[in-house]
Amino acid sequence: MTRRRRLVRGIYIARPSRRTRSLIPSLETSRLLVARRQLLRLCYRAFAYCFRPDGHIMLPLALLCLGLASFRPAVAEGGHGHRHAASQSSSATVSSPASPASAADLSAGTGASSPSSTSSAVTSPAAAAAPTSSSVVTSAVAITQVTTTETTSATAAVATPQYVRPPVPTNWVWNNPANVLPDANWDIYAAMTTREYWWDISYAGGAPDGFPRRMTVVNGQYPGPLIEANTGDRIIVHVTNSIDEGQAIHWHGQLQNGTQYMDGVPGMTQCLIPPGSTFTYDFYLDAQQYGTYWWHSHQSNTMADGLVGAFIVHSSDEPAFQNVAYDEERIIFLQDWMHDQSDTIVSALVQDGGYYGSVAAPEGDAVLINGLGSGNCSLVHVPSECTDDLHASLAVPPNKKIRFRIINTSSHHMLRLSIDGHAFDVVEADGTTVSGATQVHEVPIAPAQRYSLIVDTSGGAAGDAFWIRARTAVECIAGGWVEDATAALRYVGPGQEAGTSLPTTSAWGDLLDPLLEPCVDLDHYSSLYSVKVAGPPTDTIASIAFSSTFGTFVNSTGVTFLGFGMNNVSWKNTINSPLLQEIENGGSLDPANVASVTFPDIGGADIVINNIGGPSHPFHLHGRKFWIVARGSGNIMANDIAGLSLNVTDAPLARDTLTIDANAYAVLRLVTDTPGVWGLHCHIGWHLAAGKLAAVVVQPAAVMQIARPADWQQLCYGTDPNAYGPDRKRAYPPQARAALPPDFAW
Repeated sequence: MTRRRRLVRGIYIARPSRRTRSLIPSLETSRLLVARRQLLRLCYRAFAYCFRPDGHIMLPLALLCLGLASFRPAVAEGGHGHRHAASQSSSATVSSPASPASAADLSAGTGASSPSSTSSAVTSPAAAAAPTSSSVVTSAVAITQVTTTETTSATAAVATPQYVRPPVPTNWVWNNPANVLPDANWDIYAAMTTREYWWDISYAGGAPDGFPRRMTVVNGQYPGPLIEANTGDRIIVHVTNSIDEGQAIHWHGQLQNGTQYMDGVPGMTQCLIPPGSTFTYDFYLDAQQYGTYWWHSHQSNTMADGLVGAFIVHSSDEPAFQNVAYDEERIIFLQDWMHDQSDTIVSALVQDGGYYGSVAAPEGDAVLINGLGSGNCSLVHVPSECTDDLHASLAVPPNKKIRFRIINTSSHHMLRLSIDGHAFDVVEADGTTVSGATQVHEVPIAPAQRYSLIVDTSGGAAGDAFWIRARTAVECIAGGWVEDATAALRYVGPGQEAGTSLPTTSAWGDLLDPLLEPCVDLDHYSSLYSVKVAGPPTDTIASIAFSSTFGTFVNSTGVTFLGFGMNNVSWKNTINSPLLQEIENGGSLDPANVASVTFPDIGGADIVINNIGGPSHPFHLHGRKFWIVARGSGNIMANDIAGLSLNVTDAPLARDTLTIDANAYAVLRLVTDTPGVWGLHCHIGWHLAAGKLAAVVVQPAAVMQIARPADWQQLCYGTDPNAYGPDRKRAYPPQARAALPPDFAW
């Protein structure tokens, strides 16, 4: 994996990086850096504006920023060791397993693990055994790993970290190949049925990029168990929480019409599943909703620790389905990966000083493809065993058409995906069948977005290998670094074993420059039209505008921090008094805690999102897809919609997550036919955890009439209704504490 420095509109912006800073700053220095960072954010917008027709008005500020970018406060040495001075390093805060499993175990399932944490138990309570490494390699459709360098000790090149990391568990995570391989014999015509799963959330050791750390996973697997179903099926998932913090699972993209309490958002649609407890998610899939979805934790940003998985919904009504548009399918997960725990990062971001002296959302330490990535052991911050250059491997048959279902589970980065020598026909975006984008060489995928790409494998023969590339788009990240992640696409014939030699192919020559190209969606480059989807309503009964803002906010403990909000409100999560419960009880939402809008009736509605604060952001709406009927530069109000040229007739793209560029807006049209309280938020996980969320209340009178499951209400029993989250240590009821082992320490 290579890295290049972020260049903003032709000018380097100096940004202290936790990789490149040689000294950890003192608190006073951190405050100077925070102030500097805030100004640099303004500078970024000034530079961007200079390239617009009226950009000369920002030129003075842009020139001033040149001097600002070169200023860096002196770093005090007292009390802080030199980051690369091993002689000053104290004892390691990460303890490697006594007999550490290699990163290969994460791919092949050969590491030591306890049955309770690694049992697959996806379709029945019975545990499933992990395959041997040989069975993974010989399978023509298996996901394997290639290690190009031996495990090396990074101890001599590291120093004491600023943040304490928990010990690495000795039970090792399993990269289960079945979780990226949809059933080749799936019956899309099968009658509607109930599909039941048993999940256990636990800690496990893992090294997806070669650096061992504690992960949070389902059934000991990363990526997590695959859910595969047909439209109309009933989904039952029994989730046992075996870790020391509350959890909840969100079913990203599922409408939850009539089961809004199953949406899985702590503080919005449910209380947390306490440690030692089990909660059952039980809902029906919409009869008209098919495509590529996913599930993830919605508690703070713990999805960044490994709580992610695919959710595939089939239908005989889908225009592009197996044996017609394609022969086989694969799932490709993309994820930026951090070495620190997510709660460590979130806690730092909402405090004075930020994370490693920056209030900006952190860049990933690595980018993973199907759970493996190429880290750089020389950059590891703590003494540890570390392995360089890990690559996932995807085996496909030659002379076939393969549907790749791409899911970006990242917490920050838009990633641009390409495969050497293979063009893409895009057939799906966020569960909507689409047309218009054919023979595409590269697809930008923002966090939470999904695309299905048809790839023709007739361009080679069995034994050939090609690089799959995922590059970070950093034009929207001041001071960012380009990270190039790679995996191997291997042509494997019947009865053959996948090879292990690395590809020697070259990237397409027309790939976008990750340093300069704006972070925008695919529909900015290629026309995308919805297929077999009803168009948006031509009339509306209401319109509302939300503005995404960056500024100074006060959190629930009274601490001032630099961050993001909606309509100048940063969400204060009343973790034990969900917003849905407030509406069910006939109340209203506190405007001091959350920005919100209420649509009392069924009809067409427009939501304007203005991206005022900072660079590009991916926005996701729960409970409903929306049609993108307008985009533009600048900011508008709801009453400005009447003067816009709206696309309501030419098959506008319908999806659930879109990217809005800096100083730009989008108009989203929806139908208010799913009663509930739904989140509208930035899907940069670090921004969401810090409060970048608004609430959309739909038909509150109907919400009050929907029965509440007893076990759902039980989640909130005995908790402090005035608590704010995420609160790991004090938000749990007495019965949850009683279920914990006697020696457990809060």
